[in-house]
Amino acid sequence: MVALNTHAASGSALRRAIASSHILVIATARRDMEELQTKDWSPRGAPMLSPHFHSAAPIEVKRWPSELPLFAACLIASVAIYALLIISIVGALYVGLFALFFFLAHTAFVAHVRGSAVRLRPQQFPDLHSRVKEIARRFWMAKVPDADYIK
Repeated sequence: MVALNTHAASGSALRRAIASSHILVIATARRDMEELQTKDWSPRGAPMLSPHFHSAAPIEVKRWPSELPLFAACLIASVAIYALLIISIVGALYVGLFALFFFLAHTAFVAHVRGSAVRLRPQQFPDLHSRVKEIARRFWMAKVPDADYIK
């Protein structure tokens, strides 16, 4: 490093000192770059790029011995997970569609029964209503269920 007393140094001496320090910095940078380019940075001695950045040699990396078995295990696990996801999503879609269909079919049946049937009451069809009460008593039911008569 160049240290100057700027009060004592003339302008030309100052310019020469600054120029020499720039040359020193540039030379140091070039030396560091050459050292980085020639240093072997490759893992396990695989060939890397040539020291000149303009020409690129092919990169070859040796495989670890356990790489292929681990790849096969990951492949099998991911295929199984994706299969389960597809089955569960598609299965859930089918379950939802079946549930919707059965709900709508049940609703249509209840609407049909209520629209075309007569509710059994003690005032209407007393003999049928007494049979429903007797069956409810045999099954120990606390409340007599609603019953409808359809022709």
